[in-house]
Amino acid sequence: MCSSDLEYRAPLVRSVLDVIHRMEDARELLAEIDSETIERIETAGPASWLPFSVHLQLLEPIYRRRGIEDLIGLTRMTVRQAISHRLFSVLRAALVQPFRPPPAALLAFVPKGMNLASRNMGRLEICAGTGSGDALVRWCEMPEITRVDYVAIAHQGAYTSLLQWGGVPGGAVEVDLSDLEQGEARYRVSWQPYPS
Repeated sequence: MCSSDLEYRAPLVRSVLDVIHRMEDARELLAEIDSETIERIETAGPASWLPFSVHLQLLEPIYRRRGIEDLIGLTRMTVRQAISHRLFSVLRAALVQPFRPPPAALLAFVPKGMNLASRNMGRLEICAGTGSGDALVRWCEMPEITRVDYVAIAHQGAYTSLLQWGGVPGGAVEVDLSDLEQGEARYRVSWQPYPS
């Protein structure tokens, strides 16, 4: 494999497969995924990397059979599962809940998480928004394989999950794919003020 190929950590891909196994139409979804792909995911070690194409083979049947909203939901569930680890629970209890950091500060975890979970995924930039209740996230230098509308749209689930984890009310995401062919997707993330 070329060192510039897009890869995901095997446990992340396995968590997507685990979610699929729990879906009511799991049998039909799994029938659309090559059995060698499933075996490759299930036998990958915890420190292993898998090509993004393997991950994509899990996303495609969900998009085809269930649509974009369920694919966004899948992203939310896998991120929620990743941040449900005990370490993140301690971080939330010790820092996030008592101090209520600005939601834009929570979004700063997304590029860090992306760098831990993937290689050669492109670059994420968090930019100040138009007011105190929003921020702009730019996914730049997207690899060619990710320049598919449903992949870029599903990515928004990471932002809403993180805001929910941080107890931020009213998190919403608008997606701008006008420059997707050039390798950029933009996400306008907005939220409501914390309750008093």
